[in-house]
Amino acid sequence: NKSSPELYPDVNSWFQTLLKAAPQYNNNISVSGGNESIRARLSIRQQKQASILDVSHDYGADLRDVRLNTDFKLSKKLNASADINYRNNYTFAPANEGEVFNRFIHGTLFATPRYTNALEGQYPGITGTYGLSPQGISPRILAELDGTSKRFEESIFSGVKAEYEIIKGLSLSS
Repeated sequence: NKSSPELYPDVNSWFQTLLKAAPQYNNNISVSGGNESIRARLSIRQQKQASILDVSHDYGADLRDVRLNTDFKLSKKLNASADINYRNNYTFAPANEGEVFNRFIHGTLFATPRYTNALEGQYPGITGTYGLSPQGISPRILAELDGTSKRFEESIFSGVKAEYEIIKGLSLSS
């Protein structure tokens, strides 16, 4: 019944009411150079992603990455390389992020996402409340009221390699 969408909600309208388009930015800069004895490449990257959840929190992610790769020709038969990668990642998301998206599809098909003031006066006490499925589930409640998760992860990866050519076509590396 289109005359009262709050009393007769569209089937599975969660995608239209709880999701939005969200930008993602990727910025990269790289510098490389060298000669016969040494080659190096430095790259810096930042990736920012806003959340697709259209809720009161400003969820999203921010990743930063710095990488340095170097190759050395120490002699005619001996080569070496050293690489280092630093990464930090900040993520702000619903505490039950997987459950929010799972509940879009399972168990909430006939629930209204949130009642508005359109029913004010007709049904006291129902306006502004969250709609629930028959199982008592609401992805909007999970996304807005079930807590948040702020994660900050830092990591450093490094590697060193040496390669010695014993004879043409046969080399030892470690």
